[in-house]
Amino acid sequence: MVADWHVSLNPPNDVALPDVGIKSGVIDDQTLGDAAWVSARFARAVDVLGGTLRQRTAIAQGIVARGGRAAPGVRAVACA
Repeated sequence: MVADWHVSLNPPNDVALPDVGIKSGVIDDQTLGDAAWVSARFARAVDVLGGTLRQRTAIAQGIVARGGRAAPGVRAVACA
C-alpha cells in the first residue's frame, strides 16, 4: 500500500450479477463475502429468496455479518 492513496472498486450498474450457487445445502464464505461487498458498494439490501425461512434467514445473517445488508424474502410460490 502506498501512503495517501486509496482505491475504490465500483461495479457498473448494468452488469448482471451471477446467481449464488449452493452445494449440499451450503453457501461458501467467499460467496457470502462477495454478496456483502456488492450490497455495500451499491448501498442496497439483498433480498434472499428460495429455500425455507430458516435457510433464507441464515444466508441474510451471513451477508449482514460480513458488512452487507440483507433480509429473508418471501418464499417464491410456483404456479401450476
